[in-house]
Amino acid sequence: YLAAVGSYFSPNEERGVYKSTDAGLTWNKSLFVSDSTGAIDIIMDPTNPNRMMAAMWERVRRPNASHLYGPSSGIYKTSDGGTNWELIPSTAGLPDPSSGNVGRIGLAISQSNPDIVYSLYNDGVTIISLFKSTDFGNNWVDVDPDNELQDGASTFSWYFGQVRVHPTNPDIVFVMDVLFMRSSNSGTNWALDYQPHVDHHAMAFHPGDPNIAILGNDGGMNISTNAGASWGSHIQIPATQFYEIGLDASNPLAAYGGTQDNGTNRTL
Repeated sequence: YLAAVGSYFSPNEERGVYKSTDAGLTWNKSLFVSDSTGAIDIIMDPTNPNRMMAAMWERVRRPNASHLYGPSSGIYKTSDGGTNWELIPSTAGLPDPSSGNVGRIGLAISQSNPDIVYSLYNDGVTIISLFKSTDFGNNWVDVDPDNELQDGASTFSWYFGQVRVHPTNPDIVFVMDVLFMRSSNSGTNWALDYQPHVDHHAMAFHPGDPNIAILGNDGGMNISTNAGASWGSHIQIPATQFYEIGLDASNPLAAYGGTQDNGTNRTL
């Protein structure tokens, strides 16, 4: 299965969920909503691969503006491996896309109890809230009604949209935004006191020890040995993201480089 968000700059038909039954040699479109609405996240029940959810995001960026939300955004689910998909209605307890302010949606499923699913909603600017289902999407509850998550978000939360669940404890949930946010009680309270860096994009758990996790952010990678309660120093890797290079007019051997959230580097 493949989540295709589609072209960033114009409407196109190559969006949605694709499925391959020959290890990726050929693909068929499984879910299509519109030429401006792509799939941004997929979750699968580890005990029943026919049971899945997909987050659809209405989004097109123009040269002078961004269209980052819309009424066709939402969560779809299937129980037959993608042959048929059903839109989860807002009456189940989710934000109403018809209001026009539903943007990117992040999904996470509990590996230890696949009926438990979290969905992180964004309005195209910042986090709306985090929602939890204990019956695989039939009913949802807003687990952050006090909007604590906005304390760790900014005005470009659509850039992140990631939520994760501890592999063996479904009450431990993580949200990645400008800040890294952790809850040990299903989202009722959030810890923001320790930040290894800013702008968090990826998180993975050790398959043999779920308390060991790797966090990816604009500073690099950090490792936790206590289920994300604290993080070690950044792993030093010989790579960074340069977005501007300049030469010293008085010294042709000296070069300067601006890096993403990591200052300016100089060769000499």
